[in-house]
Amino acid sequence: MTIQALSEHAAESELVVCEHCDAVYRRTPLAPKEKAYCPRCSTELYRDSGRTYQVLLPLVIASLIIFLICNAFPIVVMEIQGLSTQTTAWQSVVVLY
Repeated sequence: MTIQALSEHAAESELVVCEHCDAVYRRTPLAPKEKAYCPRCSTELYRDSGRTYQVLLPLVIASLIIFLICNAFPIVVMEIQGLSTQTTAWQSVVVLY
């Protein structure tokens, strides 16, 4: 890409187009939890996403802990005529594959 194309791309990313009425607006910084609406049709254009990672991090950590516990203990135990077989979630995925 040329320098001119890069500057045009940067200028385009500052613009936002309303999905409903196709009006074009310049993107402005928003306060936390604030939303920008189209003045013409009142459709939500965009919202502040500055705290998205702070909200997702605890969910990812909790999911990782649950995933590790799920794979550490067997989820299926079968005992037939004295023979016992057990499997974890990962082993069952491998078998089904």
